[in-house]
Amino acid sequence: MLVVGEDVSIKQLTVDDDVKNHWAIGIFNRLDSVTRLPRSSERGDCFDESQVGIKAILKEQGFKIILQLAFENEPDRSFNVGFHLRARDHRARIVCKIKDRTGPNQYFCLPLNMLEIDREGSCLRLCRRRNSNTELVLWARIPFTSMECMVLTFCTFLALRSEDGGRPVDDIRDYELDGEEELYGG
Repeated sequence: MLVVGEDVSIKQLTVDDDVKNHWAIGIFNRLDSVTRLPRSSERGDCFDESQVGIKAILKEQGFKIILQLAFENEPDRSFNVGFHLRARDHRARIVCKIKDRTGPNQYFCLPLNMLEIDREGSCLRLCRRRNSNTELVLWARIPFTSMECMVLTFCTFLALRSEDGGRPVDDIRDYELDGEEELYGG
């Protein structure tokens, strides 16, 4: 397990041959510094119906996990975020797993091209569009304790979504810097 923040780690995965050379697999291995973010009072969560059997469905459809972030900031609950890829068409899925000491694991999954991403404080928010694409509805919230881990996750999400061979995303708003000051651009 590679620790990339105060309470965020990357789970080392056994990767199948068809995705073993994907760029996202080692992206978090190169973190040299950690810029602390204020701890959020919000916890990692998903705001959808849990999907029983989603791991088997993804496997059956040819998806392979390429990256899994583990957020271990609560003693009786953990929150994991995994990126899954199907090599033949670069379709990408995100799976959130909530492991609660008192109940069964809960899994939530969506294609990346159905989500938009933005930042609120030290959390990344994944949102779905609703009402003819006029309203964003929170699907998942991911808390971070380091700026570098947050930025890498944000960029990984955008890149995987851009490579997705399925329906392209229209009118993307997650590239905008609402209330942010751009210090460097290339």
